[in-house]
Amino acid sequence: MGLTLTTRDRIVLRLLAEAPVSCNEIAATVEWSATDLEGRLESLEENGLLWERDNGTYTLTGSGFRVLETSGSDNRDCQIDVSDQIQQTIGELNLRPDRAKAVQSAAAFLQYWGQASESEIIDGIYSERPSGYESADGWWQTFMRETLASLPDIKPPTNGATVWQYAGTPEIEEHTEDGRSFLESSPTSYGSVKHALETLALTADQRAAVHAAFVVLRHNSTASETALKRESYERVKPTTMSAEAWWSLRIEPILQKLPGIERVDEQTFHYTGDDVGSGQHPDSE
Repeated sequence: MGLTLTTRDRIVLRLLAEAPVSCNEIAATVEWSATDLEGRLESLEENGLLWERDNGTYTLTGSGFRVLETSGSDNRDCQIDVSDQIQQTIGELNLRPDRAKAVQSAAAFLQYWGQASESEIIDGIYSERPSGYESADGWWQTFMRETLASLPDIKPPTNGATVWQYAGTPEIEEHTEDGRSFLESSPTSYGSVKHALETLALTADQRAAVHAAFVVLRHNSTASETALKRESYERVKPTTMSAEAWWSLRIEPILQKLPGIERVDEQTFHYTGDDVGSGQHPDSE
């Protein structure tokens, strides 16, 4: 991704972080002609930062949210890419263009956050970069897992662990004092489940328990409240709260804030984050 963000670009990204907006509405806000803006929006979309919905409005992708977090604290241009070593290796793999972009996005995801679980990577990247795969699990197991593991500085889980890691300094630590200082910005929407879990003010036990419930939903698409309550409680086994209190006070309110998760009825939750036909921009060859 050889795009360099300008001040106007960052204004556009911040505007789209709040709600989907049309080209004309963006143009009126940033004082840019609609004709010139259309070309810039196309470049931002080609670089995976936003996508155009069926109704003609634009919204941020997960990558767009990550770049916004990275570049929002200063006035410097922000180069959107992965490390030179990773970029070179991806080029040497001779992947078709859409799959090269998918691998680059997954690597950038890890390079930004430093570490992420399999489910968090799939949630953050697949719906934006399905690369011709009809299912998220097929995308991961057939293509992404081994390709991502072959990249320099990307460390797959070992010895029963579940977390993928980036060997270098995560970008989030380079752009903030403690890696979490952007909590003060209190965003109203999140680009991915990982973004939400890292941004929301949660205890370590809460984060682990909510993540456990999310993994159940991502693998099954639909799950009962009973199953999620049991999984989130067993994951950390809090000694000061009952399973019911832990769920109702610490887990369920957070779970409903995660993007792609919705309550269907009083007993059922549904995960839509792996859906590709709901406005995400699948790449073509």
